[in-house]
Amino acid sequence: MTAGESPRAAPGADVRIPPPLMYAVPLVLLWLLDRIIPLRMPADGWRASIGWVLVASGVALAVSGASTFRRHGTTVIPHHAVSSFVTSGPYRVTRNPMYLGMSTAYLGAGLVVGSWWPLLGLPVIILLVDRFVIAREEAYLRTRFGADYDDFCARTRRWL
Repeated sequence: MTAGESPRAAPGADVRIPPPLMYAVPLVLLWLLDRIIPLRMPADGWRASIGWVLVASGVALAVSGASTFRRHGTTVIPHHAVSSFVTSGPYRVTRNPMYLGMSTAYLGAGLVVGSWWPLLGLPVIILLVDRFVIAREEAYLRTRFGADYDDFCARTRRWL
């Protein structure tokens, strides 16, 4: 900033915490809590197998959403200005494939580590992401793209 310039609001959505951290940090903390106060799941072989399938599926969905953004030349970083409005690829089915993917991967990771704590935390994480990330992104996109974004919201679900 040069002399005389005033600070401006961020050009993108007013998202202050990187969304992947909103999943990763609680997962690690709740896994550590399980080491102190165990809340273990039954030791079934299917649990970890299903968990790994969910982790892989969630990562694939999130990467697909990010790749679609990159193909359209727009950013995946919420507080940066978007350059285009994306409705193709996984965005035909959900407005938030990256968050849906991270939620699915988180669920799978909870099954893999075999603790109920991460699964009990997931609804809180989804609520926080919905309120402090998605709602802010939607407000920004509505301002940026107007009726086109409203039409997209009318035909595409937020999650699934």
